[in-house]
Amino acid sequence: QQQQQQQQQQQQGAVDFERWLASVDDEGFLARYSFLFGQQFGSPSQVVAAYTCDGGLVSDRLFADIGITRLGHKRLFKTWFRDHAAHHSVADVGALRQPR
Repeated sequence: QQQQQQQQQQQQGAVDFERWLASVDDEGFLARYSFLFGQQFGSPSQVVAAYTCDGGLVSDRLFADIGITRLGHKRLFKTWFRDHAAHHSVADVGALRQPR
């Protein structure tokens, strides 16, 4: 029973990250990072809380910690954080977990 609950939580976490990454990049280029985020965080709101700097800027630690090296991918995250994290609380970002 407990193992089954853990598997369901992991599957839900993967869906949460896939949905969040699709909101960052609707072309799907960032989907490759879903698993890596899921290994280190329980939800997208935890990522935002961990890597948002003053003014809604994203910390460069995000790129190092997840292994994001492509400039275009970094730009997508920087744009998303600038446009979303500065204007929304972490609770709002957590709403990405809710099904549409």
